[in-house]
Amino acid sequence: MDCCRAALLTSQGSEDRAVPQQQSRDVVAAARTAGCLSGIQRREGHGFRRADHINQGLQAELVFLGRVLGYTPAELLLALAIENAAALHRLGDATV
Repeated sequence: MDCCRAALLTSQGSEDRAVPQQQSRDVVAAARTAGCLSGIQRREGHGFRRADHINQGLQAELVFLGRVLGYTPAELLLALAIENAAALHRLGDATV
């Protein structure tokens, strides 16, 4: 990943046996180095099944997309650490 042209939200199950956590860490590190706006969520295994984890994942997506697309969700949602916020300006100038 040489140059970032998009935002990346990674959802990694902390007990995922199908996708090793290190693989997700490597993807996030590459995105960070390339200057991508990125966020990461960690929850259960591969394919979230618990209702609370599904809800948290959907909230994270809504918060992340709100930051990328420039809107504020109507409800108070979970806090999500988002890196490389300066990338929002580059994304706004890019042709999608």
